[in-house]
Amino acid sequence: MYGTEEVLVGSALVKNDLNETIARATLDAINRVIQKITYLKLNILVKKADLIYILSLAEKCDR
Repeated sequence: MYGTEEVLVGSALVKNDLNETIARATLDAINRVIQKITYLKLNILVKKADLIYILSLAEKCDR
């Protein structure tokens, strides 16, 4: 199995220390990925909760 590569984009303002700016931009790029994953997982949880609610309503109608 082969690994995959992704190009990430982050930004940071250059102030005094170029190394700190590079580190901050890298962290910004990683945080964007984490936010995307978190958003997708939250959407899945909401859809599951909606489905459970709909199934419980259907069960009540069957009684």
